[in-house]
Amino acid sequence: MMKNNFIIALLLIIHYNSFSQKAFVPYTDIDRQNQEDIYEKAGVKSCKMTIFEYKLKLQDFEPDGRLADIYQYDENGQMTEKTAYFANASKKEKYVYNQDMKIVQKENYLPASVLKSKEIFAYKDNGDIIQSTKFNHKNTIIATTKYEYGERTRTQITRDTLDKLKSKMEIRLGVNGAIEEHFLYNWKDEMYKHEIIEYNELGQKIKWTIIDKSFNQHNISEYDLDEKGNIVKENVFNKDGELKRYTESKYDDHQLITESILFSKDGAPRTKYVYEYEFY
Repeated sequence: MMKNNFIIALLLIIHYNSFSQKAFVPYTDIDRQNQEDIYEKAGVKSCKMTIFEYKLKLQDFEPDGRLADIYQYDENGQMTEKTAYFANASKKEKYVYNQDMKIVQKENYLPASVLKSKEIFAYKDNGDIIQSTKFNHKNTIIATTKYEYGERTRTQITRDTLDKLKSKMEIRLGVNGAIEEHFLYNWKDEMYKHEIIEYNELGQKIKWTIIDKSFNQHNISEYDLDEKGNIVKENVFNKDGELKRYTESKYDDHQLITESILFSKDGAPRTKYVYEYEFY
């Protein structure tokens, strides 16, 4: 049971890339509560997740997959490294945590071996993030982000060194603390993206609407869950309710996702992702 809890926490990283429901937790969406105890009882010290991408070739997928992503997690279930691989390039993110398991530094590498920027995070005594400062590769400050808290809102405002607005994001929470809406604004303080998240009676995400003005997109994702709460199918519709594409996913006996296949609206397979895990 404990190991299943740890696995579910890992799946949150795969399926939900946003903020925590209690406060801002940038870049990871793991519920870290009791992770140390879970690791100890499961006999797990750390984890590595590798994702391979397979493209369709004629009537079947190519035999050898392209390395797409590698995620590294520490003994507390926290993501310490994320590396993305492209055709001729790679990029990496590294995360450093304090003793309270809060992110205190994020480093960006592009390519994966060259430091491009880093971000330092500061917190209130209650553990809520209050500010982050971004530096370039020369260790010069290039932006500062401040975090504001309302009863059911969270606001993130990023400004440059001249105090000019770079971006803003507002999060609205439901009565149970779950994230229900995202609003993203550009440097003109104009909203360009709106996301709406809906849940079932068990608190599981079943629908995600994304309205992106900058790309003139209006996508609605609806999720089919199995009896264990795993997302086994994602259907993506346009604003008129017409199916655009769908993804089917498989899991092992421990609820670890092992395979996802993207299909066109006509049911033709397009891309397959295979997930491999190493536990230490």
